Amino acid sequence: MGEDGPGSKMWNAFCSMCVGMVVFPLSLYLLGSNEQQYMCTHKSIIFADQKSKVIQCDQPDLADGIAFMSCPIKEDSLMTFNGVSFGATGIGNAIHFKSAAAAMKAEMFQCVEYSKEEKIGNTSVKVYSYKMEWKDSLIDVYKFSWTAQAITARDYGCPGLTPGQGGHIWPSNVPRGTVQHYAPEVRAGPLIIDSELMRGGYASGLSINFATPVNLNEFRGSFEGFDQLPMTKLVQSMIQPAAHHASNWYTQVVKNPVFTNAGAGGAGGPASHPGGHHPAPHHGRRLFDFTNPFGHTVKTMDMSSVGPHNAAIDGSGTYVITCQQQRIGCIRIQFFKNWDTIVTMVSAVQGGSTLPVDVPSSWGCGTDKFQALEGGEESKSSFFSMMEESNTSTTWMMRVFGLLLTWAAVCRNRAWPFGTTEPLRKTIGKP
Repeated sequence: MGEDGPGSKMWNAFCSMCVGMVVFPLSLYLLGSNEQQYMCTHKSIIFADQKSKVIQCDQPDLADGIAFMSCPIKEDSLMTFNGVSFGATGIGNAIHFKSAAAAMKAEMFQCVEYSKEEKIGNTSVKVYSYKMEWKDSLIDVYKFSWTAQAITARDYGCPGLTPGQGGHIWPSNVPRGTVQHYAPEVRAGPLIIDSELMRGGYASGLSINFATPVNLNEFRGSFEGFDQLPMTKLVQSMIQPAAHHASNWYTQVVKNPVFTNAGAGGAGGPASHPGGHHPAPHHGRRLFDFTNPFGHTVKTMDMSSVGPHNAAIDGSGTYVITCQQQRIGCIRIQFFKNWDTIVTMVSAVQGGSTLPVDVPSSWGCGTDKFQALEGGEESKSSFFSMMEESNTSTTWMMRVFGLLLTWAAVCRNRAWPFGTTEPLRKTIGKP
């Protein structure tokens, strides 16, 4: 391939310069706004620090003003969360727990499509692969590729997913993904803390701990026994010869199945297998016609809704699950909450309830609404130092980003005069 001509180089340099001309003032605006934000936040923190008074957890008479407090949360003020709190109406009150904030995460075991470009000679070909994974959103299988390579790869990576199955169906009474909620209010010390302050304000707030799920073992008795859940076929990934691998068909492999010579349509299996008991790893059957040797059929597994009648608590005690083994269409649900028992906060107080501090305007800064809360016990000095450090760290990160953006813009502006001198000389024929 030949070298780009003078006109092409000039055009590329001109486009680069135009980008630089747009990015340069934006980067300067970003740097200036960042410094202003730092100054105004610092002013609000200092104002709240100077004006706030420390109140005791057992203080009976509380005057209106600006207060700093570090006190235990009163357990009887915590909200009781259950399935209905998150839209899981089928679970209802079968699971319930108290917290200031909580979340529910629902996932489905689904077939996921991946693709990548591969070079075959001078041709670029898209190659597909498939895996079964837990996903918190619904994957539309009808948008999957239907090339011969994709179909073969799908049969290997997602055995059991066929057009006859109709794709993934999300239960109607379970919201997809993660749903979070805060209690309307909680009480700590002599104060009533509203949900807005619980979210943190200028601090971290009563965050939901997604690393530690709620233990559900105490609710086992409210659900179907785990061993009573449908035990679907154990499908292994295999690829049949092309002549026998038509659409809608795949290889069934069942752990120790028993097929008897019960005749056509009999409960024991196909009439084409005389000889009584017969482990059969090679039978090709349509998914929605396959009878599970453990007494359940895929066709009758209704996952249109999830509730105690068709779900159980898994062995770990952290999931509500709808299948004994992972298979396409299984649902699992986890619950999370905030585990803090003490809050540290600063806010205005009026009538025993919290509300934001009104910070007056000053040169370069408008009025501000300031309040801050985090879980755990802190002294006043360490709490305000933490907020100052957070403000400084955020400012420095934006400084570095803004300076890099400014440097990139300057380099692009240099492309026009310096990137096109030689092509111009060649074009006009000057030495």
